Parts: sequence; structure tokens; C-alpha cells
Amino acid sequence: VYMHYCSNDQYSGTNTTGVPMHYPGDTGPVVPIKFTGKYNVRATLDILRERYGLDDSSLNLSVFAIGHSAGGWGLTNNAYLLKQYLPQTANQGNLMLATHSGFVPFGWNNPLYPVFGMPGLDMNGAFSLLSTTWKSEIMPGCAAKYPTTPYKCMSGVEMYPLITGSAASG
Repeated sequence: VYMHYCSNDQYSGTNTTGVPMHYPGDTGPVVPIKFTGKYNVRATLDILRERYGLDDSSLNLSVFAIGHSAGGWGLTNNAYLLKQYLPQTANQGNLMLATHSGFVPFGWNNPLYPVFGMPGLDMNGAFSLLSTTWKSEIMPGCAAKYPTTPYKCMSGVEMYPLITGSAASG
């Protein structure tokens, strides 16, 4: 299955109202852009189950999911959804995830490192973008672990133990 979708919300947005923005680019007309990545991930899993027979009761089921760039972060942030949809597969060790560019720590080698590839955007600004513009839904276990510093849920360093089960996960 190839899921191609990108509205820059890292597959986490739940903003169905839309944000007035220039589209495309900086000179296009102002239109309401919706950020619905989280809903698209859920819909894809539902469609795979309902229409294509994704069946977690099969002892032979193996799932290997790959995410790149925004999809890498999206895969990281949505790993708990895959585990919810495929608990037996996950418990058997047959749910495998691979991200490319999804586990970049903040300030990596440079305090001005551009979060989400946006120059000048630091971790606090990025989380503000996630929570206000995109209305992102982050991994529940991570949000519970870092209630006063939820921006940590944007970094693989904090999320990895939650995903792998080496810490209590959501």
C-alpha cells in the first residue's frame, strides 16, 4: 500500500475548518487550507481493513511500514494507531516500522537547526504550529508523559521508548 498525502501537518492534523493561507506559494489566492493527516491515517487503516481484508486475526500477518520526511514523523507519531489496529500482529513482533528523517533531535548539531525544514522555526514554534494551526493529535502516551513540555513529543528520542514498548505507551 502506498499512502501519499502531505499537507505539511506530519500526518497529525485534525483541523477541518481550515486556515486562510496563500495557495500555492506566497502569491496565490488566500484559501482555507485544511490539515487532516491524522484523519487520513485512520481512514486508510479503516479502508485497508474493510475493503482489502487487513485481518489482524491472521497468525501469518506481517506489516512493514515505512515513512520518509514528514511521513517518517507521521509514522512515529501514529505508531500507536497501528498497534491499536493490529494488536496481535504487534504482540507477535510482526509489526515493523522504519522511518527516514523521522527521528531528528531538536537542535541537532546546531541550535538554529530548522524544525520541519522551516528556517527560524525552533521546537517551541514548531509545537505551536502543530497545536494551533494543524490541531495535531500527538501520541497519547507521549502527551501524558510530557504534560508541561509536550514539544518533546515531536522528537524521536522521547518517542522511541514509547513506540518500542521499553516505556509505557499510549
